[in-house]
Amino acid sequence: MFTMKYMIPVLLAFCLFTSAQEIETEQEWKILANPADLSVEDAAKTFLKDVEAPPSVDAKEKAELARLKDLVSGERLELVPKDLLPLTKVRSIQIGRYGVFTYPYFKCRFKQTDRGLFFEKTTGSQRKSGLIFQNGESALVFLGTSTVNDDPQRPYSGLNRSKDASHDSVGLIINCGKTYLGLFPRKNGAFEIYEFK
Repeated sequence: MFTMKYMIPVLLAFCLFTSAQEIETEQEWKILANPADLSVEDAAKTFLKDVEAPPSVDAKEKAELARLKDLVSGERLELVPKDLLPLTKVRSIQIGRYGVFTYPYFKCRFKQTDRGLFFEKTTGSQRKSGLIFQNGESALVFLGTSTVNDDPQRPYSGLNRSKDASHDSVGLIINCGKTYLGLFPRKNGAFEIYEFK
């Protein structure tokens, strides 16, 4: 029969093992990611600092951008991959030099695989798919690719050490209370945001 004398070392070893596992999981995406994609963990800061409404946008587009900035700048709640499993719809909001474009919701799916949680947008012409990784207590990182219509899904180039990163899509997923957002920085100040439900 275990006494307190023996229980303490066992509990301590368990805690150390669990912490090591968490650290390993959080560092895994950084090992797989291409160097140019490591800055994705700063996507929220980049969005708040660098993304401005283009001069040509109307009042509705300005209001949508303001809503997104309020969500991103607000308090972030804890988030782990399994929290995303119930979500089945996603819409894209694209912000660039020509405006703020909000698309309708399309079907999506999060599923558990041997490699971890896998996301795929299953309808709509522009689709993302890829793996989800922990990054701290309140953020996840998406390493995936973009495809069009029913083109076959592609793995993120870092997963198979491919030199072709032209289809790669990397994002930061955060929990803004009742809203889950995926932040996908793109070149020249353009941003795509996924809003899940």
